[in-house]
Amino acid sequence: MEKKDFTLITFIGKNDTKYETLDYIFPEKGKDEKNERVKTNSTALALIEAKEQHWNITRVIIVGTYTSRWGELVKEDDNKELHVELEEKSKLSFKTDDEVDILDASLDKMVDFLQEKYGIEIIPVAHRPDLSDNTVLEIAEYYDGIFNYIEDTSNILVDITHGFRHMPLLLFQMLQQHLLLLEDKTVEIIYGEMKKEEGISTFRDLKKYWDVTKHTNALNRFLTQYDGDGLVPYLEEIGLVRAASWIKDFSNAIKMNYVMQIYGLSERLASVINEIEDKISDENNIPWLDKLKNELVNIQSALSPYSYPYDIFIAFAHLLEEKRLITQAVIATASAIESRMAVYNARSQGLEDEFYYVGNYDVWANELREELRNMLPFDTERRFKSFYKKRNLIAHGGNKLWQGTIQDNQFSLVQAYRLVSEIFSILDNAEEGLVFAISQKLDAKEMTSSDKRNQNYMIGGTIGDSMKMKEEKRDKKNEIPLIHL
Repeated sequence: MEKKDFTLITFIGKNDTKYETLDYIFPEKGKDEKNERVKTNSTALALIEAKEQHWNITRVIIVGTYTSRWGELVKEDDNKELHVELEEKSKLSFKTDDEVDILDASLDKMVDFLQEKYGIEIIPVAHRPDLSDNTVLEIAEYYDGIFNYIEDTSNILVDITHGFRHMPLLLFQMLQQHLLLLEDKTVEIIYGEMKKEEGISTFRDLKKYWDVTKHTNALNRFLTQYDGDGLVPYLEEIGLVRAASWIKDFSNAIKMNYVMQIYGLSERLASVINEIEDKISDENNIPWLDKLKNELVNIQSALSPYSYPYDIFIAFAHLLEEKRLITQAVIATASAIESRMAVYNARSQGLEDEFYYVGNYDVWANELREELRNMLPFDTERRFKSFYKKRNLIAHGGNKLWQGTIQDNQFSLVQAYRLVSEIFSILDNAEEGLVFAISQKLDAKEMTSSDKRNQNYMIGGTIGDSMKMKEEKRDKKNEIPLIHL
């Protein structure tokens, strides 16, 4: 198996005494192989000397301050003059740029020496030593700049053994900032644990810390904006196939504004939650799964009470609004209106499939929209037109002639929900009128062939049953479905 290339990021601090020479013990390669040891005075040199045996290190970035003990990287036995020069330069006050330039010149010599000795590219990063509220942003720029030295094909090995305590923290913050750029990279973290009495320092593998960071970031993206792309590979990795598939489909439906997909997704959600609960009970060692399950239960609680697409879409719009996904919430609200009118039209025609026109935008645009407008009172129809004007601006990126400001044209979802409530009530009443009219004709025995077709459908089943079921649900909740005013 071909080894991955790594860029090593390591630190050097400011000890009052020289770093001790220790046996640095590397992790085992396999059960039958002994731990490899390198005898030297710093983790940086230990890793450089073993650069091809564990991580195939091709570049080394050494981070320190102006006052770090850079001389520790050049052993006295190898080059005493340069060792002493680096030790002396790190003791300067660094109150002027000239003194910084003096250190930089010595660091250039150090780079030339180390690269010739070890045959590997060395990049020192030295910054001011005084971390405070006034300097932290300036210092953070150095850590951000580290990523300019990491090639696209290289992975990252971080050694946090030496250096000031704030150094790994600043680097870790920048790793998170560059998280999207690092998605396809392996990031490993190690720490040299010294046992002074035994004269050894054992490298500890801390890469799970980075895994936790990636999992947390992926979870937060889903919890805050329903973006589950980052979660999918982790769910697949632990065998949650149904959950991975559902999260992927749900996220894509939101990104693409495929509101109609939510109807089918809501039906699949119960089995997904059961799969996650089984995993938690079997292996209670994946902390982020509980939070994911709780969010899915919240979605299920919002959607599951309803069996009709239009009710589900309004419930979905509220969920989207909570995540500040306003564009998607507006589209879902419009889809609820269109779906409700589509069902009304199918029922009025006596179609066996009352969802026949749901999702058919051509029918909505060419027929149903105008039919609905004609059913609305003047004020409701005026607000309906205003809603769709703004809906179209939002969905189609605005209008090239539109000169209004965003503040002047902010969309009120509360008003939209009130409009939906009125439209639903109007269509409910219209359906009740259809049932009453056909019942009257039955009593009077004046049915036409068309009436007979509608009678078989409306009285015998779907409209009668569905309206009864709908009324029971609404009575139970004592409100129009999720139209929060």
